[in-house]
Amino acid sequence: MSSTEAHDERYVDNNGTEDTFDTQDGVRKVIAAQFSLSKSTIILLSIGIFFASFIFSFDQGTNSYITNAAFNEIGHSRAQLAVLAASSIVNSTAKPFFGKLLNVAGRPESLSITMFSMSLGYLICAASPTVSGLSVGRCLWQLGNSGFQIALQVVIADVTNLRYRSLFSGIAGCGWQFVLFYFSGKAVNSALSEGGVGWRGIFAIEACLFLPAILPIIFILFRAQSKARQHAHPYIHKAALPLSHKIYNICSDVDIIGLYLLLGWLVYIFLPIVLVGQSSLQWNGTALPFMMTVGATIILPAFIYWEATSAVHPILPLRFLANRTIISTCMINLCDFISFSLSFNTLTQYVYVATDWSDANALYFTSTQNLCLSFFAIAFGLLVSIYQLRWRRFVVAALCARMLGHALMLYARVHPTTAALLMTQVLQGGGGGVASAATQVGAQGSVPHQDLSLSVSVILLFAEIGSVIGSSVSSALNTAYLVPYICEQFPEWSVETASQYADSPHELGRMLGAIGTPQRDKLVHAFANNMRLQNIPAVVISIIPIVVALLFMGDFRLDKRKNVVENEENSEEQQFGRYQQLHPPYQPSRDNLRMHRSTEALLDRKSTLSRHSLSQSVHSS
Repeated sequence: MSSTEAHDERYVDNNGTEDTFDTQDGVRKVIAAQFSLSKSTIILLSIGIFFASFIFSFDQGTNSYITNAAFNEIGHSRAQLAVLAASSIVNSTAKPFFGKLLNVAGRPESLSITMFSMSLGYLICAASPTVSGLSVGRCLWQLGNSGFQIALQVVIADVTNLRYRSLFSGIAGCGWQFVLFYFSGKAVNSALSEGGVGWRGIFAIEACLFLPAILPIIFILFRAQSKARQHAHPYIHKAALPLSHKIYNICSDVDIIGLYLLLGWLVYIFLPIVLVGQSSLQWNGTALPFMMTVGATIILPAFIYWEATSAVHPILPLRFLANRTIISTCMINLCDFISFSLSFNTLTQYVYVATDWSDANALYFTSTQNLCLSFFAIAFGLLVSIYQLRWRRFVVAALCARMLGHALMLYARVHPTTAALLMTQVLQGGGGGVASAATQVGAQGSVPHQDLSLSVSVILLFAEIGSVIGSSVSSALNTAYLVPYICEQFPEWSVETASQYADSPHELGRMLGAIGTPQRDKLVHAFANNMRLQNIPAVVISIIPIVVALLFMGDFRLDKRKNVVENEENSEEQQFGRYQQLHPPYQPSRDNLRMHRSTEALLDRKSTLSRHSLSQSVHSS
């Protein structure tokens, strides 16, 4: 029996409806479960998502601090670079794995794995007395963290339509930043101070917090799937299969060979880039160029050949290559994260040298871009929820603002006034927030439900690749040119002295004198030259996403549809009619059907009132 035949026998469609997109088990279960969600369940699920996103955001804001404290206390701070390199690879390779797992196993099953990985990883870190234990715990946490990032986006997309998805995602993913950017640092300082719980206590507390944060979502989704199964929904009815066929179908659904080739390619490409950016290894050796050559000339062609000719359920379906929106979004994310890393990675060093700001003010400044990103992402979602706008024009305008922010840094590095420096971060953050929210929802709306999790994982994977490339290039440029630039301004200094100022600009730089003194201005000039070396490529690369968005990206209205592939009309009645046709024994009321979109149930009335108030204001004017 072929895999296709086995797949056809596993699912029974009462009306003979053809499954055009070869929908897999996990997606079938979530489609069936959507119609079992009542209004109260939707509210509980929304609360669970917001609480889980709060814990996730808090963890993201504290992880680097407590990891650094852990390695310093154990006495192997240099080993942290190797662990960060391994974590970067795990973070990247886990994305396609969880993108596939969400389709095959299901949403609550995948969330259970992410919760278990994050909790177990932090518990190992809390109990470990050695670097090896910290490394294993950190990598386990990174595996779950990467999967949860994808799973949360997919669950939100499952229960919302295009009109409210960006608002719901923005509030869940970014809304907590306005609180946590201030309190997370204070919480870490209090825990690491004398008499605090220490880094082990923080690891243990956060490991315990993951359980109440994610378990409610898992329970609600499992319960909805159980209800759909009790009503014998045709989307999850399976015919009995022999064990050998089940094993074969699982391997085929997961695309285990394609996943293995993709993970191998990512490791062979990422490992050299990360090692060069975070260690003393250089390209003039043989190991790193050999690894990249093998990855580019052997593993990548083998992966493409397998996906194109042999994979029954490919990780990267060929229809992705024909989807202009997906390809454009991947290119935009890749280039945007490269330019962001080039522009931002050395900004903190420059600020410490060019200003007399306190540590707290410097931290607030570096948080400005993230706060603006959060604010404008939510503002874009609110605007779309009211007016159901087209999204491409916002992407183009946002990318132009982001490019101007990079370009303004060329001026601010020479004239480091507070207004100029802040404006660079406001432009980059505002543009980044709108571009991120718009492309995320636009890409999700351009694919069928079956491809939702795969599209999210591919887009995030390209963003991660761009971040790693940009960070590694920035680190390499900083290592190669900063010390010579300092020696150029201070010819009387030795290379060792210049290296000390490059490594500790905060402490040593301010010992040269106040802003405006000759010695201090020379050091500022050296760091400004180093910034220029990275800002110019950042500006040039940031132009590429604008061209891609203008010429290649698709466009459609963000309305009440789940996606524009399976839902041609801006109406829920079409989906309700199809559900009645497929499932006569269990027919929910139209009121309950409308409740299965979480944010619409909560926000539709508010948006109607907003439009009515706006029209009254215009009429009275």
